[in-house]
Amino acid sequence: MNLSWRMEDYDFSLQPSQDRRLVAELETGRYVANATNVLLLEPPGVGKTHLAVGQARKAIEQGYSARFIHAADLVHQVAAASDHGALEEALRLFARPHILVVDELGDLPMERRSGHLFFHLVRKRYEKGSLVITSNQPVGSWGEMLGGEVVATAYGLRSGHPGGFNSQLPGGSILMSLDRGEHPP
Repeated sequence: MNLSWRMEDYDFSLQPSQDRRLVAELETGRYVANATNVLLLEPPGVGKTHLAVGQARKAIEQGYSARFIHAADLVHQVAAASDHGALEEALRLFARPHILVVDELGDLPMERRSGHLFFHLVRKRYEKGSLVITSNQPVGSWGEMLGGEVVATAYGLRSGHPGGFNSQLPGGSILMSLDRGEHPP
């Protein structure tokens, strides 16, 4: 992964169906100002991580704070903190930045406890900071991935609140789009 990736350098030829207007909308940073979450759900190798890193860099350029972490590392750190009686401190640490990028959610299986701890973090950040998640798993499989349907359903409600970026393209490829099907002008 290259932390110098910028939104402007995204290669649309890797994913020609990617809506440039929506990528341009993300570049404005309004989703960060509104604490809106973004789900980048696409097949492997089409630039999810590039877009996520680019969003974080753009947010920093706009004066916001950002943090990038792989999902497996995040879950490990939060679980370790919980084991040592420091869960609230860890949740505050990851809730602090304006934008938290969680890369590769679902690439590795997550134990039920880890799914619940991840949900606690999502709940802590809800409407306070943006969460950008990359995954090659469709939201429909998140129950199994996060260790339970209840946790996955609750997460889906929090990540997909009105105005959030989250939708699927025909043919299995995923494109960021507004929940209500709206497109920026």
